[in-house]
Amino acid sequence: MQINPHFLYNTLDSVKHMVEMKNTSEACRTIDSLISLFRSTLNKTNKKVSVSDELQNIRNYISIISPRYGGLIQADADAMPDCANLEIPNLLLQPLVENAFFHAFQQTKSGSIHIFIYQNKGKLYCDITDTGDGMSKEQVAMLLHASSTSGTGNRIGISNVRDRLAILYPEENGFEIISERGYGTHIMLSFPARRCNS
Repeated sequence: MQINPHFLYNTLDSVKHMVEMKNTSEACRTIDSLISLFRSTLNKTNKKVSVSDELQNIRNYISIISPRYGGLIQADADAMPDCANLEIPNLLLQPLVENAFFHAFQQTKSGSIHIFIYQNKGKLYCDITDTGDGMSKEQVAMLLHASSTSGTGNRIGISNVRDRLAILYPEENGFEIISERGYGTHIMLSFPARRCNS
């Protein structure tokens, strides 16, 4: 349920535009990415997947959403090789990447988003960094204290991720936001590094 109807509408509208412009190869790539993303959503809701599968989910999402920004926002997702078979909640990072695309570049209009996953001392770390507008300390505090039932927009996405981490890894998770106006935002998640069973 993380992928809302507006996302689907906008994606189909983009594909329609690509077809009208005779850009069938990009339209096919976007449709393939959408199929893969929905397959992951429908088949593995509330499950844990490997880091390599989650990275593919994020790359599919990026390939779907990027054309809407005309190449002005560059995004990539990567992990250290020793993390590939570690487990991560399915689509945990997608709401944070979505927030970065939709909220981080309101003023700057261009920049980059980088997702990086690594492990250290028994913990898995997920960093989402953007070079967008950044936020004040007050805005960060509001995001960190908003609930998933009362917030809107990026507050809901962040609250949902924090709530999932709290349920899945009680007292073993970390969630931190570092941001500064004009310099972008860095979100850091951490939880126990465990081998994926699937």
